[in-house]
Amino acid sequence: MAEELLFGTPITEIIKNRISVRTYLEHSLTSEIKDKLSRFFSSLSGPFGVPIRFELIESDLALKGSSAKLGTYGVIKGASTYVVAVVEKADKDLEEFGYLLEKMIIYATSLGLGTCWLGGTFKKSEFAKAIKQKNNEILPCITPIGYPSSRKSIIESAMRFAAGSKSRKGWEELFFSCDFSKNLSESEAGNYVAPLEIASAGTFSI
Repeated sequence: MAEELLFGTPITEIIKNRISVRTYLEHSLTSEIKDKLSRFFSSLSGPFGVPIRFELIESDLALKGSSAKLGTYGVIKGASTYVVAVVEKADKDLEEFGYLLEKMIIYATSLGLGTCWLGGTFKKSEFAKAIKQKNNEILPCITPIGYPSSRKSIIESAMRFAAGSKSRKGWEELFFSCDFSKNLSESEAGNYVAPLEIASAGTFSI
């Protein structure tokens, strides 16, 4: 299977290197990075054609421009910028949202930025206010975005330990042939080896 290049880097390497980041350096994104992200947002299109809009929301600007009080219940440390997206209510809206947010996260990873899917541990109503969510839109998830810190907060360390992030299951425990009594060998998987490894690796790392 030929290794597809995405954003100038083999996509398999981007995905394998990606982990969820909950502790960030307290540095704002550079203007260059913000411009790259904004251009990428405007270029995004998904497989189902459901309208979706992305915005970079900075905590201090959100506070100045509205009464929104952004928060993540202490789960995220050091981040001052978030990617917030809303998708119009429609058939396949969540599928479209998930596809495009994941594509954005892979792009952010290629830029050396950290991200973390947040579905419940954020003040949804406040982020909805910051992005001016409309009645026909939903806001399923957000992600902080920034420069990863080499130091982990106590909460992050505890979450990674509880999730067993350093103890990944091997190939023989994940993939099976026909039923769960027979392991799928890499030779049997053939061209699906790389996609299966990616599915169990970086992009979904917590």
